[in-house]
Amino acid sequence: MVVTVLGAGSARAQFHRISHVAAVTLGYVHDVSQQRWGRIGIGGDATVYHVPDNLLEFYAAPHSFHVFVRYRPLAMSHAHMH
Repeated sequence: MVVTVLGAGSARAQFHRISHVAAVTLGYVHDVSQQRWGRIGIGGDATVYHVPDNLLEFYAAPHSFHVFVRYRPLAMSHAHMH
């Protein structure tokens, strides 16, 4: 049997009942601005995956990296609510 996996071309189908994938993610965010309307921070994270040999062809690069901007509104004080 031949199948196409996410348009990557043809591959022999391998059926496995359970394949465990483990991941560890580390990240950090630093607030660069705080105003009366909220805080803005920049950050990033990196994830590494442990995949079994039967999935390595589908996890070509078992790691990922992200850089992001975060907006966090400040909590409203109940004293100002009517």
